[in-house]
Amino acid sequence: MYKNSYTILLFSFLLLVGCSQNIVKYSETPINVVNTYYNSISNEDYETTLSLYPSSFQQITKPSDLRQDFQEVKDIKIKKIIGSQIDNTLAHVLVSIEVTTMEDLQIYHIAQHDMKRTKGVWKFTTLDLLNKDEKTTLISLWETQKENIKKNATLQKHIEWVIAQQQTGLHEPRVVE
Repeated sequence: MYKNSYTILLFSFLLLVGCSQNIVKYSETPINVVNTYYNSISNEDYETTLSLYPSSFQQITKPSDLRQDFQEVKDIKIKKIIGSQIDNTLAHVLVSIEVTTMEDLQIYHIAQHDMKRTKGVWKFTTLDLLNKDEKTTLISLWETQKENIKKNATLQKHIEWVIAQQQTGLHEPRVVE
């Protein structure tokens, strides 16, 4: 009798673990994906970085390509999440980032990340990978983000600060995305 109880308990536990793994996929947020992106670059884990892109990008890019792209980056971190807009399967995340170069210089940028959720997983995307309706939705998310910034003096000041840092920096601002 106890043997059957343990079997049922073990089966229930395995079922719960299996279901919870699916829940994690579905509960992953676009902000978590952006955090994972920058953490994976800082940790030189370019397989993880690459996994955040759609398969079409993964087919033409290798982790060694990303290693080359980020060879001058010592550390990269999110300074501030400026905004996150989500509409069902599309998302737009705007962040300011601080890049520390191999020469220990800090460079600041505003970076936008657009994503599409497919089968519960958020991946980076671009307009050219979206259909007409998705493009319209994503552009609407961009416009909503702009309006939110216009209404928020704190965000405006932060963006002005980032721009001022770029203008006073020793290096020209680079696109890190």
